[in-house]
Amino acid sequence: MGSKEAGGSPDRAEFATLLAMFKTIASCAVSILVIAGTAELELSPHYEPGLILRVESRISMATETTSFEILRNGEAMDTESFGGGGDEEERTVVTLERVIESADGVPSKWRREFETVEGSRTSERRGEELFSCPLDGAILELRSEEGEVEVEVVDGDEPEGDDVLEGHQLGLSCDVLFPEEGVDPGQSWELNSDDVARLLGLGLNRAMFQRPEGEGGGERSGGEGRRGPRSPRGARGGGIVTLLRAVEWDATATLAEEEEERAGETCLRIDFVLEAEEEVSESDFGGRRERMFELESRSPLDSTFEIEIKGFLLFSLESNLPVLMEIEGTVGSETNSLRERGDMTIEMNREQVSHFERSLKISREEESD
Repeated sequence: MGSKEAGGSPDRAEFATLLAMFKTIASCAVSILVIAGTAELELSPHYEPGLILRVESRISMATETTSFEILRNGEAMDTESFGGGGDEEERTVVTLERVIESADGVPSKWRREFETVEGSRTSERRGEELFSCPLDGAILELRSEEGEVEVEVVDGDEPEGDDVLEGHQLGLSCDVLFPEEGVDPGQSWELNSDDVARLLGLGLNRAMFQRPEGEGGGERSGGEGRRGPRSPRGARGGGIVTLLRAVEWDATATLAEEEEERAGETCLRIDFVLEAEEEVSESDFGGRRERMFELESRSPLDSTFEIEIKGFLLFSLESNLPVLMEIEGTVGSETNSLRERGDMTIEMNREQVSHFERSLKISREEESD
């Protein structure tokens, strides 16, 4: 019993073992084919008409001054009265995204309902300041017309200023991560600087988050006010938001080798790295420089920035939709200036570190009765 003669058939125990081995091999082969198939299927979201997505976007930024000194004729001055403390900023946007019309998963008509738009900034000098948003509670309809996106307010108050309705795109901000062609696991592709600005969720922030009444117009993010050197590409202000929108990025995305599970769904993972180095001089942008004395001379306000941001996106194989994106990174900056007047020289040196985080959670919603 349990043995077989030469050339005979295997007994039941051996047959069961062989069957289990075959199933294991077949299962592995299916998993490999699923991954390999992403190259043939092309990695892109599928937005069918009637689809409703709840999208929760949260952005946090914190800036800390790690070193600050002012030297007069080579001797250190007291800098406590100059402030220089840190500040923090939080931005939350919750929207319902409805696909009205699409062809082969590519949307041509889209509705965006702003359920929640909240923003605040806290600094040592000013305390907490709340942002206002003209689109809070509004519903926008986006249509693709000959390659351009037309935007109309279909519910809610019409906002003042055309800039509030500019920059909106059909689809989600994380869609810029998907490659134009099919890719294999481990393969990388590049992202352009405009895509990175959208990926970070900063493309609409100038209009979306506005200063409180009486604080002046425009976005407030540590330097988008009336003073300060121009940032790269002529953007006004020295804040982290302005900088992240303006720099030229070295950005790469990679399809991970392994799948991941989230909420019972099998997901592909796209990892990405965003890096930039920038040297900015006030004189490079022709900023106005007032002088009380004609004999006063000073060097340009020179700043050096180093930025490194990493993140990932999970893409569900079951729904062909993104489900989660997490981003975090740091911005290191160093600013130096030298002013001379007669026999006196004033030198200022400052170093700061800013932390940036963004999360994007996407879930399907059912149409309410």
